[in-house]
Amino acid sequence: MKPNERSQEGVVNAFAKALTDEIRNVKLSFYETFEATKTGNNHTHARTMGYIVRALIRLYPEYIIEIEPHLSMHVNGKIKLWRPDILVRKGDVAWMIIDYESPNSSDARIECKDVNQYRASGLAVPYIIITTLPNKLTPSWELRYTTKGYRNEEHKGKREEVRQNPYTYWYSIYKETFRNKYLTNIFFLNINGHQVQRELNELISQ
Repeated sequence: MKPNERSQEGVVNAFAKALTDEIRNVKLSFYETFEATKTGNNHTHARTMGYIVRALIRLYPEYIIEIEPHLSMHVNGKIKLWRPDILVRKGDVAWMIIDYESPNSSDARIECKDVNQYRASGLAVPYIIITTLPNKLTPSWELRYTTKGYRNEEHKGKREEVRQNPYTYWYSIYKETFRNKYLTNIFFLNINGHQVQRELNELISQ
């Protein structure tokens, strides 16, 4: 497979399929609850990073994969450090960036933590954000960081609404957040059980 001969859409779709293959045999509770995303048993992010790397190696064995690279971004005239989860390089050239958000961080922080930092980097490579949100009633789903000053403050008191369908709740927020902010080179994937699916396609501008 030659990524430079394919569209960004094709690259993202191929990666989504490869990652789906990697997580096919993971028990459903791993992504549909906070069972593996709590103090003393916090494995979701680390293990999923492994699945992502394996998917990338299968697709692009000749490319370089960097974990938590040190990249620069420009904020208010100052250069600051950005450390996304994964950077894929073709030789020495940045080719794709990936951030994975576990159940704990698939919430209102997506814009400031991911999208804004990517835009501030000035890079024009595909940027994939992977959320983890079950598309169904999930009675044990948690809503964290709602105290004053935290990014989920405006969602305080809405835990039961979120639990009705975490995917529907948060993606309705994302659609509204990014409706008039075209997602140039930015792609959303969501892990829903054993499936990795494309999201917000109508807002993407390449």
